[in-house]
Amino acid sequence: MHRRLAERWARYLPLRILPTPWAAPQMTISLQWNKYQQHDPGLAWLRNLIIETATGLP
Repeated sequence: MHRRLAERWARYLPLRILPTPWAAPQMTISLQWNKYQQHDPGLAWLRNLIIETATGLP
């Protein structure tokens, strides 16, 4: 689980966030969609919104 998600859940649950006992590689998050929905304007808008929002995260 990545740190941001752990910190969010720690607000609601009695969790302790600890460092990993090894050097964890950086996580890559991907966005995928069906090629047949490539040109759907609503889904294109949603994909762009997700990309813009995620780009601004640390």
